[in-house]
Amino acid sequence: MNRGAYFGLAAALALLLFVPVVALQWAGFFFVLVILASRAYSTVLRRGITVERRLTSIRTFKFHPAAVELVITNHSPLPAFHLAIYDQAGNFPGRDQNRAILSLGGRARTHFRYEITAYNRGVYPIGPVTLSSTDPIGLFPWRREISLPAEFVVYPSIYPVTVEAQSGIPSGSVRVWNPIYEDVTNYRSVREYVAGDDPRRIDWKVSARTGGLHTIQYLPAISFTVLILLDLNTNHYALRNRYQHTERAIEAVASLIRGVTELGQAYALNAGGTASIPAGAGAAHAVSGLELLSRVAALPGDSSEGPLESYLEGGVRPSPGTRVYFVGPVLTPERRKLLASSFDPGQIELWYLDEGESRTRAGTTELMRTRWITATGEPILD
Repeated sequence: MNRGAYFGLAAALALLLFVPVVALQWAGFFFVLVILASRAYSTVLRRGITVERRLTSIRTFKFHPAAVELVITNHSPLPAFHLAIYDQAGNFPGRDQNRAILSLGGRARTHFRYEITAYNRGVYPIGPVTLSSTDPIGLFPWRREISLPAEFVVYPSIYPVTVEAQSGIPSGSVRVWNPIYEDVTNYRSVREYVAGDDPRRIDWKVSARTGGLHTIQYLPAISFTVLILLDLNTNHYALRNRYQHTERAIEAVASLIRGVTELGQAYALNAGGTASIPAGAGAAHAVSGLELLSRVAALPGDSSEGPLESYLEGGVRPSPGTRVYFVGPVLTPERRKLLASSFDPGQIELWYLDEGESRTRAGTTELMRTRWITATGEPILD
């Protein structure tokens, strides 16, 4: 109750109790009734309005706006002429959109929708929701805070990445031109017999019908699994622009996951510590990777462990034909030797961040391919 209500109630009671004039006593009685009715109005309205979230977990990518929607219901028969709503949505640009003043009739429902855009990946809390209103004459304002927790998950940006598919395990879903990967379950056509063809591939029905030998051809196809090692150990990064470089490495991994998933292949991810995902394929598995990348943080500076060490300590060995992608700062000669001795060097790609030093520090190898991650924007690889 505001000061005006206190003053009005005191004046009305004074007229009613101490002024022996009937007209003034009736006026005092009327004002007491108005104040009591206003108090009842405010109480019923405060208890009768509820708020619900349409989604308690909202997901989007960096720089992409996402909608937050609230459902406000007035269960009381009394209209709310001036209902203010404010949703605590973090320190996002344009956050004033998360507040509004509404008019809501009795037994009515309305939707309040606004958009927020994040410029950094991560997980951000949303809520609580604050409601405030008053009775029609403004004597009894009220305010309620409703928890309604939600999370705003921001995935890293994704850029087009071409995953080369020239070798792997035969009988897969990735088409190649190398005939040594012919898939005998994937019929292509027949052609005339050439000396040296495998007799087991002769199509005798076609040969009998045409009067000449014909050989069956199959479509060559492969499959492979990708192991991604994401180095987020701050000890391995230069101090200058460390945050930008680690974020760029995360974007490179997100782009790689998309490229592998578009080929229909499986991937596993290890970012050091407990941040890892076992091998799997499909859109749902790709989303799992994005979830991890949205929440993962750099390892503390006092840690000496990286994704390679974490993976080897786990005792898991890659399946045959697995391709290994190391994403992070330039490896030291010792760590590069450990990587080459732990996997098939011919199946390793090094995606290095250019931290402003000479690229000759990366060293050379005849088998491991080295690519460089750009500083910003698209493309993500040189």
